[in-house]
Amino acid sequence: MKKILAVILFLGLFINAVFLFAEDGSFIYNYEGLRDPFFVLVDESGRIIDFEPKGGLSEIYLEGIIYDENGVSLAVVNSEIVKEQDVVASYVIKKIKPSSLILIKDAQEIEVKLEREEE
Repeated sequence: MKKILAVILFLGLFINAVFLFAEDGSFIYNYEGLRDPFFVLVDESGRIIDFEPKGGLSEIYLEGIIYDENGVSLAVVNSEIVKEQDVVASYVIKKIKPSSLILIKDAQEIEVKLEREEE
């Protein structure tokens, strides 16, 4: 019985490992619905940091902006790198500004501002 359980466990781990790697051997990380692993979990006083998105749009979390007024600006939204005209959580990114995004959903424009971290 233990041998059968060990074989089933090994096969399960092997199958999972196969699906985690791309054909070229690189690791595939599925970030969907997960927090950014580089965020600090506690502040200097030892309090747990709240990671709920700010700004009223619970499905949109603006993490960063790379702004280029003469070229292509990019933003990090929900751990994805996006550009203007991309769709994130059913919102179309209309405009990327130096510290905010203009989004469109159902013909309504919404501005999401980049929150600065407290130091």
